[in-house]
Amino acid sequence: MVETTCQNIGAIQGKMSKSQARREKMKEMNPRNASILAADAIKGFGIQAQILKESDEKVSIKVGKCPVYEAAKMMGLDPEPLCRRSAIPFMNSLVKQLNPNFHYELEKFRTGQDDFCEESIALIK
Repeated sequence: MVETTCQNIGAIQGKMSKSQARREKMKEMNPRNASILAADAIKGFGIQAQILKESDEKVSIKVGKCPVYEAAKMMGLDPEPLCRRSAIPFMNSLVKQLNPNFHYELEKFRTGQDDFCEESIALIK
């Protein structure tokens, strides 16, 4: 149920981000532009993200401060499964609204509070 809810909210946020791209006259919806729009969308949740590396087909993103991680730790839960069932489905739905050939993935989960997650937006061919 959590995953479906997050997917639905992500799709709504993705539609809003797509409208923002049109307003900003983004010519091409590549992984880099998608990562900029996605980072802007999640900033309001208190999530800090920045581009680590990029190519035409894939952008790797460093996710630092994350309230999903912090909330899970405060509740005594393992944050990784919570992230995989909430934040990642949210982000995947968001980027698929920008381009249905995008895929959002968690590549490395943080090892502790001071570490970061590495996530990516990739173009699936």
